[in-house]
Amino acid sequence: MNFEKHLIKKGSLLKDALTRLNKIIGEKILFIVDNDLSFLGSITDGDIRRGLLDSETLDQKIESLQQPNPKFFFIDKIDINLLIALRNEGYKVIPLIDNKRRIKQLIDFNKLKSFLPIDTIILAGGKGTRLSPLTKKTPKPLLKVGDKPIIKHNFDRLKSYGLKNFWISVNYLKGQIKDYFNSGFEDLNIQYVEEIKPMGTIGP
Repeated sequence: MNFEKHLIKKGSLLKDALTRLNKIIGEKILFIVDNDLSFLGSITDGDIRRGLLDSETLDQKIESLQQPNPKFFFIDKIDINLLIALRNEGYKVIPLIDNKRRIKQLIDFNKLKSFLPIDTIILAGGKGTRLSPLTKKTPKPLLKVGDKPIIKHNFDRLKSYGLKNFWISVNYLKGQIKDYFNSGFEDLNIQYVEEIKPMGTIGP
C-alpha cells in the first residue's frame, strides 16, 4: 500500500488536511508526522467534520483534532491476535513503524483479507490413483479443472488471502510440478520438500 499519501506534517492546517483527505481513494485517514517523519497521531475526515460542528475552524492546526494515541505495531513485533482483534473492532488502517517511530508500511483491511505471516504447505506428492488413468502421465495437481490446473486454483485462492510463502511436498512425477512453477510465479517464495516415498494425504 502506498502510504505517503496518508502522511501529513504536524502544524498543517485543518483545511489542508481536508483537501488531502478528499483526494484519497479508500480509507480517509492521515497520519501526522514530525520533520523526521516520526509518527505522532492520526486524523480522519470524520474527526474534522465533527470538529467543525463543535466550533473548530479550518484555519486551525490539525493538532487540535488529532487522535494522540492511535493503534500501531512495530514492524518487527506484530501481534497477530491483537491485529485480528483490531480488525474485528472496526479498525480499517493500521500503521507499521520502525524503532524510530517512522511509518514503514500500512495494513489496509479493506484491501487485505488476511495478514498472516505463515508458510503454506501444499501436499502434491501422491499418485492420484483414484483418478487413474488420467494420472498415469500427469500428476494430479496438474490435471486441469476448467482452464487451469488444480494446484493453480489452490494457489490463486491462497494468494488472495495474502499468503506468499509456499512449501510443496512432491514425489510422484515431481519434475513436472517443478517445471510448472519455474515461470509465472516470481512473486511467490516457493520451496520443495521431497518425499522419500509417497506419503499420501498424511504428507511428509
